[in-house]
Amino acid sequence: MRRGLIVLGVLAIAGTAWAYMLPADALLRKMEQKREDQHVFSLVVQGSYTLTGTAAQSLAQKLGRFAEGGELSVPAVATYKMPGRCRIDLNLPAAPRPYAVDRNGVVSGSDEMKDAQTLLQLGCPLLASRGSPEETKLLREWAATSKVDFDVTSLARANNAVAEVIGAGPHDKLKPQIWIDKDELVPLRVILKKGDAFYDLRFDPGVGILDSHPRTLELWQMGTGDGGEQLLARFSAEKIEPNAKVDDKLFQ
Repeated sequence: MRRGLIVLGVLAIAGTAWAYMLPADALLRKMEQKREDQHVFSLVVQGSYTLTGTAAQSLAQKLGRFAEGGELSVPAVATYKMPGRCRIDLNLPAAPRPYAVDRNGVVSGSDEMKDAQTLLQLGCPLLASRGSPEETKLLREWAATSKVDFDVTSLARANNAVAEVIGAGPHDKLKPQIWIDKDELVPLRVILKKGDAFYDLRFDPGVGILDSHPRTLELWQMGTGDGGEQLLARFSAEKIEPNAKVDDKLFQ
């Protein structure tokens, strides 16, 4: 039985109330329909990538730079070819340049880009979907394999928007779940377990020319540190080129 009870404290409104929510499968179909309507088959996104922790320190040492505050931001490009292929490259003077690739769930890349690989594992199925009915089916299968419970839904707030959450109740943090903007039908968060840890990929959808790609993607590891979470990596978009020519060899 689907749970539709909304704890309005999550929505910054006193009390509780019932609200209509789409079934999880219908919500996924609508999100994919919006993506199909965009007619985007590839993306090249110029921006920056932020490393943290030991990865930041290691790369900073190679570049002769200082990782201030334990973070290092460098120019980067994210490349997508639908369906299911995603890549992040760091634009650095040194060769070979660090990179991460996800090809339909198979990840590879440089040692400094382990967190980027996890970022792509969580985000690529949503970011590199064509939005067709067949793609909706594949996305549903990926979510089910990731143990997202489609019989449980709730509402929450993220990025100043109301999100419909598939797979968790209002206070369930450490459960596989997908957050989708209730009005705009774009992904806002993906929380999944990889190995022994839960990871939280947060999407800031952005506006204007960035509509076909989030303004930022932030990867957090949950259950760590005093605050219970730790920022691992961030990709920030600055310029996007839809339907750019993308060589298949990038994903080999």
